[in-house]
Amino acid sequence: MHLPYEITTTLLLPRPAQIDVDQLRIALGRRLGAQFPQFEETTHRLEPLLTASNLHLFLQARDLPVPEGRLTEALSSRLPDILLDDPATPAASHRAAVTVTAGFGPEPRAKGDAPVKSLPQQAFDQLLILGHVAATHLARQVHPLAIHWGQSEQILSPARFDAMADILFPLPLFLHPHPTREEHDGIDWLALEVRGASHLIGAPLRTAPAPVSFHWMMARVYAFVSHLRATGQKAAAGMAFATAEGERFTLQQDADGSVSMVLEVLDGEVCLNIETPSEARQVRCKLFDASKSSDPVDEPVANRASAVKPPSRLLGRQKAQVMRRVQ
Repeated sequence: MHLPYEITTTLLLPRPAQIDVDQLRIALGRRLGAQFPQFEETTHRLEPLLTASNLHLFLQARDLPVPEGRLTEALSSRLPDILLDDPATPAASHRAAVTVTAGFGPEPRAKGDAPVKSLPQQAFDQLLILGHVAATHLARQVHPLAIHWGQSEQILSPARFDAMADILFPLPLFLHPHPTREEHDGIDWLALEVRGASHLIGAPLRTAPAPVSFHWMMARVYAFVSHLRATGQKAAAGMAFATAEGERFTLQQDADGSVSMVLEVLDGEVCLNIETPSEARQVRCKLFDASKSSDPVDEPVANRASAVKPPSRLLGRQKAQVMRRVQ
């Protein structure tokens, strides 16, 4: 999987704003610590640039709205409706913007430069962390109407973005689920396409249709991604895992290279997929009852900024309890 050598975040503003670049540089040093290089302040094409030996942060202020069409993909997401978050309305009224580009190397690359080889995962993770920390500091400084996170094509309200400020590697920011629902025989089936997952686990990620709630399934997605990253394992067809007693997922490899999480056992009963004949499905697929779950499935992520810690034993048909941090 080719990892990009830069990521961008755009703060959508009601009016032009002044940026204290030196204050940003100091804040980065305090937040990132010794694992990141020290940045020096300079300029690039007359715009502020914080530069280090292998990383840079380029700031571009714009006294006009962002070009038409740049936000189209992010605005098409149904995720804000699920999270009871509405960044689209205030975003539409923005009149200025600040774009923050976290990039590999000491300065931005010119258009004619030779192609860059795919970054190592560790280097790309640094870009994600740098971009997030810088954008969080600037958002508190300039008070945007909304924030466009380019890596996963999300538009977030300031409240939802700031709720992740204390999480150094916030999966809800880096993973952007696109849900689809189908109703069959009175059962609501949810499927997810998880944008941004290929940047973290090396392959696009989906969940096969299952009779569960959105937040229940996303807790499992976060746990799965966290575990793969913590252990260095690669997602492979036939891999099995669980996050609680009475459930089991297996992985399928799709024709386009995507990985699908398929829920096979739920609440201790076999859960056949949506293509199973209705008679058998009604008998053998038990509908998930959110009222009996300890997961806060009905609470918006924007209000709790949960982070699922990687279980100690997740794969190889082992079970582990999902641990969550709720703010």
